[in-house]
Amino acid sequence: MDGSREIVIETKTGFVKAYEMQIVSIKTKDRRSEVLLSSGQSIECIWPMKKWKEVLNEKRFIESHRGIIVNLEHVSGVEDETILLLDGAVEEYLSRRKFQRFKQAYMTYTEGKE
Repeated sequence: MDGSREIVIETKTGFVKAYEMQIVSIKTKDRRSEVLLSSGQSIECIWPMKKWKEVLNEKRFIESHRGIIVNLEHVSGVEDETILLLDGAVEEYLSRRKFQRFKQAYMTYTEGKE
């Protein structure tokens, strides 16, 4: 599962290149999306969530709640309905409905890394 695939993220004013591995999370924002990178940079993207689901590696990225996608590589823990990313520096919501699917995907992802 190589995260070195480069993605060109479209913004209102141009493009930003990022490696798939650098993406921490993506959230819906007014029919567009907001991408958080591991550097802490936040990018407003013109893509809707549907486009992200087509572009991203489905083994590495999972929807934790409607309108939120997280990169399993950056998950450092789960507490109740909260996913901790980047060693707890970032928190994202995990819906109860998606908990079992998230747990299974995370276990599968971490087992595949060994």
